[in-house]
Amino acid sequence: MQSIIYDIVPIEADAALRYGASGCVVMAHLNIAEVAPAEGDLVLLIRADGWSFTATAIDIRAEEKSFALFLKGVSVEQVPIGTPLQWGSEISAAARLLRLPAAVA
Repeated sequence: MQSIIYDIVPIEADAALRYGASGCVVMAHLNIAEVAPAEGDLVLLIRADGWSFTATAIDIRAEEKSFALFLKGVSVEQVPIGTPLQWGSEISAAARLLRLPAAVA
């Protein structure tokens, strides 16, 4: 499944202390037939410059047409608005097979 990130909120400083980690919360739309990533799913992010990496979906908040998830150790600079976000069993299998880099925590 795939979506495009439309908003990003940094989790730094005091918010990171309260949350327990730094990173960012990304928001993306859901198509009607899609289900948001589940807690612990690997997500694949592919930037416009061709750089790609995986991160683990944490603290997912899904609604009918969109979802938000926390990406631990991922900065706002690493994930510009418009970045495609992919998830699902095929992404997890491919990431493990290809040993795609994970975000540095």
